[in-house]
Amino acid sequence: MRTALTWGLLILLVVGGIAGSYALSEAFRSDAREAWEAQATRVAQWLSATLLGWLEESYAPLSGLAILFENSREVSEVQFLGATDGLEARATAFFLDAKAIARPQVDGDEWSIKFTNDPLGPLSPDTPLSRQPEILENIKVALDHPDQVILGRPFSTEHGARYSPAALAIQDTRGPLVVIGLVNYDAIVKGLFDNHQLEGLQLQIQGRFKEPGGPGNLREVFGKSVPVALYSVTTRTVSAGADLSITWYMDQQFSKGPKEGLANLTFMGGIVGTLIVTAFIAFFMQRNQTITRRVHEATSELKKVSEAVAQSPVSVVITAKDGTIEYVNPTFSKVTGYSTDEAIGQNPRVLKSGDLPQSFYQELWDTILSGKIWQGELINRKKSGEEFWESASISPIVNDEGLITHFVAVKEDITERKRIEEQQKENAARTRAIVDHAADGIITINEQGIIEEFNPAAERIFGYKDTEVVGKNVNMLMPEPHHSQHDRYVQNYLDTGKAKIIGVAREMIAQCKDGTTFPIYLAVSEVQLKDRRIFSGMVRDISELKQAEEAIREKALQLRTIFEKSPIGILHFDNDGIVLDCNERHAEIMGSTREKIIGMNLKEEIKDDNLRAAVSGALAGEQTEFEAEYTSVSGGSHKVFRLRASTFVGIGKQQFVFDPAGPRTD
Repeated sequence: MRTALTWGLLILLVVGGIAGSYALSEAFRSDAREAWEAQATRVAQWLSATLLGWLEESYAPLSGLAILFENSREVSEVQFLGATDGLEARATAFFLDAKAIARPQVDGDEWSIKFTNDPLGPLSPDTPLSRQPEILENIKVALDHPDQVILGRPFSTEHGARYSPAALAIQDTRGPLVVIGLVNYDAIVKGLFDNHQLEGLQLQIQGRFKEPGGPGNLREVFGKSVPVALYSVTTRTVSAGADLSITWYMDQQFSKGPKEGLANLTFMGGIVGTLIVTAFIAFFMQRNQTITRRVHEATSELKKVSEAVAQSPVSVVITAKDGTIEYVNPTFSKVTGYSTDEAIGQNPRVLKSGDLPQSFYQELWDTILSGKIWQGELINRKKSGEEFWESASISPIVNDEGLITHFVAVKEDITERKRIEEQQKENAARTRAIVDHAADGIITINEQGIIEEFNPAAERIFGYKDTEVVGKNVNMLMPEPHHSQHDRYVQNYLDTGKAKIIGVAREMIAQCKDGTTFPIYLAVSEVQLKDRRIFSGMVRDISELKQAEEAIREKALQLRTIFEKSPIGILHFDNDGIVLDCNERHAEIMGSTREKIIGMNLKEEIKDDNLRAAVSGALAGEQTEFEAEYTSVSGGSHKVFRLRASTFVGIGKQQFVFDPAGPRTD
């Protein structure tokens, strides 16, 4: 009886041990499976995000080509092909095999391909779009959603490659057009598997694509379902208007499957009766250690969070649902002047400045009581009475039942930032006043040559109102050839960095609103903003200055003609007595040549005392007239001259005129 009971107890112990070890092994197996599935989920989500990122980046050339057509009067096929090559060269992930431009035909009902970089593929101009229903349908859907990239339903080529058309409908100067590209799913999937060596993974992509009548049916994009897979992860996302479902299937090859070795070992050990108790004790001890460690980690983490809140550079306030303050951090006390003891038990209304309306606070409370986060700026009052600005974010805290129990407010003192913003506004207003009242025209353009600013002086100079030119190309203010070549000038500078006009003032010809041209003085400067460059030009109308210069040139020509053709001899010399010039008549009277006379020093050459006195008087600014006998330079003959000496002021120095009136005949 005792033996039977003992065996019964042993059998019961063995059965209980086996059952317990099996249960324990299954728990370990479940943990291993959960860990493996968690890893698989993270990998699948990361791969799905990478796939989506590559897909979104592939749309970028469509936007780039759209900008080219929107900002150009006419785009040639060569320009189109150059732009596609440039966009492909700059892309880091590019899976858009072909790109094309479609325009409506003359009747406006049918569409055809005008430009393409793949003349032998599905986007060939020689293939009617009626034979490509997926592409034609994608164009129609894009027209219903202008300025948005629309991903069309997939199709297979005769070689089995899977594509989806992606279209972007815009308007250029010629009317509507659609930029089209073909997304290569095979290339995207191959890139993922080649780059990351995804063993044990299979991919299925499904999607609902927009159709003329609304969302389409669920379609197979790539791959197929794997019902026998060990695990699968599905990610839903929207790309270019298409609702995509990305599913990854994992088998035992992925990460070598769940780590079930411990479960198997536990089960096998449980079969041995002598290890049953040890296995249970070890298990419970391990669980106890795990719980103890987790409690310690949670306590340590809570201490870190508490310490971080206490040391935070922003104010943190926790209140009960009725607004009673239960906690403030040291920064709150430092900013407001209220100590922790003074603040706890108070209501935040103690900080109200009275400058904000009651409706402002009502909207705040309505927001947080509805379970939403309120964000905004407040002007509050410190304990000292000083007002200050805060940027606040107030969030509700809910319990396990979803009921609001507390509110936490995180606030930053932005008084200094507000002061700087006000100062910036004043500076902007001051700058605007200077620009608006400047005597010279000020014109600002962007890197595409589009006018962004046109001050009143520029309106007066060119005859345009700012509303007529802002948003248009600055070449409208230029006559040919600069009108047609200006965009190329700007692009050459952006590509090479070599400035030809920037930083160098020069004279140019401009064109008024009425088409007339006039001279201007232009100085261009470059301003580098945070994310772009602008160019500012100062323009001065120099029409009157040019007219004055022309009048001076004409007057100078007249005076020179009189000087050369005068029937009397004229001699010019400076205040040192050096001959500067003489006319041919004077050289003839003197019996010499102009070459010999010019450069002569009169103070040294003149021997006659009266004549020397006359020259000295002229140098002193006196008007003199006398007769004197002078020996001719050639032949040494004596001649009598009637002389007049006078002075006049030249540019930058004193000059004098010595006027021999010719020989006396008596």
